[in-house]
Amino acid sequence: MKLEPVPYNTDVDIVKIDEKGKSSILIEQVNVKKNKLTYIYFDAQQLKELRTSKDKNYLLILNNREKELLSDAKAVDLGLKPFPTSFQAVIEFYKESN
Repeated sequence: MKLEPVPYNTDVDIVKIDEKGKSSILIEQVNVKKNKLTYIYFDAQQLKELRTSKDKNYLLILNNREKELLSDAKAVDLGLKPFPTSFQAVIEFYKESN
């Protein structure tokens, strides 16, 4: 997976969520460098599980979880940061069709 450059250094986590709401962390703390492309690689077992699952799967990409997300929002609210540096995106994982 390729992530486009962002204007700050951060770490991102990838969480898998199925259509029933079950979640698991696939990859933690991928280092993202300011203004650089980032590539995230999944291992063979992770891809196999995504491909063979009967349920729809979604990948949640985020950089601030739990207390870090709240701290980021509070810093913006207090004027300590010019903009939030929290990022969240949901991507549906599509299986190959025959």
